[in-house]
Amino acid sequence: MASHKPARLALGTLGGMDAKQEFVKLQEQRAAAAARVHDLERKATAATVAAQEASAQLAEAERVGASAAKLHTLEERLAEAKGVAAQPWAERISGHRQRVRDCDVAVRAFVAGHLDELVSGLEEEGRLAAQEVNEAAASLIAAHARRERIASAIGSLITQVARPAPGDVSFSASEEAVPVLRQPWSLLAVR
Repeated sequence: MASHKPARLALGTLGGMDAKQEFVKLQEQRAAAAARVHDLERKATAATVAAQEASAQLAEAERVGASAAKLHTLEERLAEAKGVAAQPWAERISGHRQRVRDCDVAVRAFVAGHLDELVSGLEEEGRLAAQEVNEAAASLIAAHARRERIASAIGSLITQVARPAPGDVSFSASEEAVPVLRQPWSLLAVR
């Protein structure tokens, strides 16, 4: 068995790009290789099906005693379909699957060598997203407190004329969310 030597990828030839751009380029190369595998598998299946169909058509024509011209046409169609089906599909697919694995290796190596740079680019986005989440949580807690004050005022009014009953004041989805947000262990705890 021949040893496998990874294909040379565009790693290192992407001069002028920052790590994020290079990472995206490597991911695009991997996606293109995976798409090629899918395309080859589809073509191989279609070629096999076409050969089977051509074979069945010729057999049926022989069974019903079709004309020589019809049989000749079906024989040519079968020969062509068998020729396409006999192409080295398995080898093509195997080679391109290995290309996908090579891309995976290149992506892992690139990430290992540029992890700090890749992460630092995401950290600021993460900080902004966390800030948005915290602001939304604070807004939810404030709106819930406002709703609770209103519910209490409604309850006080009702007690002046009747006995309060469940459903006098509508519940909101915040009933379950706010206590969780207030937990000291919560990642979203807003103080």
